[in-house]
Amino acid sequence: MKAFSAVLIVALVAQASASPCTDICNGSCDMVQQTVGLLFPQIATIVAPNIEICRQSCTAVCTCTDGCTAQCNPAYEACISAAKAAYNPFSMVVCQAQYAVCAGPCNMQCSSTIVSGLVQQVQGFAATISQTVSVAVGQLMGPTSAP
Repeated sequence: MKAFSAVLIVALVAQASASPCTDICNGSCDMVQQTVGLLFPQIATIVAPNIEICRQSCTAVCTCTDGCTAQCNPAYEACISAAKAAYNPFSMVVCQAQYAVCAGPCNMQCSSTIVSGLVQQVQGFAATISQTVSVAVGQLMGPTSAP
């Protein structure tokens, strides 16, 4: 139980200090891998490929999301600094709205890109499963002879 608590505390500290999507998402994948390795070492090798898939999914999702943040944050930070300097809380609301106007279309584009990528991954996975099943059935049936 102490080991689990230690892993949980390390994971929470890592999550709290990470800010971009990629760091947070990959941190979640790593936390699962470490927890499984610690609590269920006998299945760690089975889980390892899934952790890699988790990281690849993080990269696909977060590359776009982090790009939107990088695109919109400079104007937002400048707006917030000016609002704070002017002691104007209403301006901070305006800054939030301007950020939403910037990030909204970017995030919508990310969503369509992500959905398209997921559909392609599912199609590829289905083709791989189909091929694997065909090979397995062929091996079970053995060689066929023509009459």
